[in-house]
Amino acid sequence: MKQTNIYSHKGRLKEITIREYPYSSAGEIAARHGVCSGSVWYWVKKLNLQQTDETKARILEKTRGCIANTIKTNLEVKRKSMETKKRTWMMERFRVMSGMPQKTKLRIATRPTKAYKAIWYLVNMRNYFRDIEVGGRFTLYYDEQTKRSGKEDYYTKSCGLTFEQVRN
Repeated sequence: MKQTNIYSHKGRLKEITIREYPYSSAGEIAARHGVCSGSVWYWVKKLNLQQTDETKARILEKTRGCIANTIKTNLEVKRKSMETKKRTWMMERFRVMSGMPQKTKLRIATRPTKAYKAIWYLVNMRNYFRDIEVGGRFTLYYDEQTKRSGKEDYYTKSCGLTFEQVRN
């Protein structure tokens, strides 16, 4: 026997939705009949259908059982989750600072924000340049085209930067 497509018979999906929506969710109806839940929601909104109180309570209980809601409502679970995240961040920071390979995709800063901003300013606005492989992360080089900053001592003390002249 040939199986008919439920989409081609809009009246059939309408009848199914009217009959089942008071006792099931749109997702359950869609999964049961092999249609997308948007089609079921279309008829629910168009016909202004309502679910019974028992169905609403069942769906709400099912929703409360998911992990995200458990973390939000259960303080003990939330505390354990926060401890795990803190430990993961600490271990990743240790690995990065020690030169070991990371085990997660967390982005760990290798230098303080203040130093990063100072380096960006000096490189882009004052024409200093860096060679990370030769001089390290905190060494800036200058030549005759560099607009030297009068605050090099300040950057040395506050950010730990060092400045070296390049000889041609």
